[in-house]
Amino acid sequence: MVNEFAVYSEYSNQKASLQQGANIRKLTHVDSEQGDSITLMPETGVIRLKQGLYHITASAATGVDGAEANTHEAYCQLSYACQTKAQQGPISIGSQAVPDMIPSLVDTFLRVDDDTGIVLEYQVDHSGEKASILAENDANLQVFSRISILKMEDASTLTN
Repeated sequence: MVNEFAVYSEYSNQKASLQQGANIRKLTHVDSEQGDSITLMPETGVIRLKQGLYHITASAATGVDGAEANTHEAYCQLSYACQTKAQQGPISIGSQAVPDMIPSLVDTFLRVDDDTGIVLEYQVDHSGEKASILAENDANLQVFSRISILKMEDASTLTN
């Protein structure tokens, strides 16, 4: 029975500008981790996965300064860190959201045949206005992204 999992979060108390297009979320906190199949590289936001089948859930939120949040489209997506021709495009796209601190959500399964890296990204169309991950505060308890990964037992290897 496989019993490997990880939960990583992005905690922050500083403003960070978002660029047009996909922005890799910097997961800064290991909430829980067991096993060696799932590893966070906090300096890059890349999560390394060893061969296997995974159930992945993720959320990401942001806020837009100086504009009506509901006039912008936003969503998170799960992507390969280094895309090959066979890995073009996102792995999974999250639910549509507006950048008003309501998160976009991803819930997917991923089969990894060769060790690979994945990233959680957030995309927002802010039409040239300043978008930020959060408003400044003194606490370091605001969660803006979280990803939960469970390595599953591969049914093809089970015997009765």
